Amino acid sequence: MKTIYILRSVDSDTENGASDFKRSLTHKGFLQITAVGKTISDKKLKIDKIISSTTKRTRITSALIKSIGELAAPIVCDEKIYGGDFRKLVKVICENCDNSIENILLVCHNPGAEMLIKHLLNKNERMYAGSFIKIELDITSWTEIQPFCGFEEFIIHQSSDFLLWFKHFIFINR
Repeated sequence: MKTIYILRSVDSDTENGASDFKRSLTHKGFLQITAVGKTISDKKLKIDKIISSTTKRTRITSALIKSIGELAAPIVCDEKIYGGDFRKLVKVICENCDNSIENILLVCHNPGAEMLIKHLLNKNERMYAGSFIKIELDITSWTEIQPFCGFEEFIIHQSSDFLLWFKHFIFINR
């Protein structure tokens, strides 16, 4: 069994005119990262490697997730993730993971995230900014990834209501 966690890129600033590669995170984006990192830490999720897109927002996300989630996992950035369909994403995973790696976190973008989930689960799953899903794969080697080889363990969609609650919870529990 292998496990893939997929985190769709978090909320970023589209107002300042920066290119898509250089967009900064919004306050909401930082809350989304904090919520995912806290989930990883609280659930004691095991992640052996983080594979991230090379955009500014995903590189920041990966570094903060590693810190907040208390992970020792190395971060690898791969430019092929950006704009990649599920075939490219599977190739990125295979190129960056030997069989000693059991659990990966893929920090990527849409529509690639949704296409990969459809490929693994045969399910249309909407991935909003900051959505986080855990998929167990019925494989022993990353090169065995094939259609419908996974099953969903959980998915977290971060609504504005959730983020307001989370911000309030964090503030009260300092």
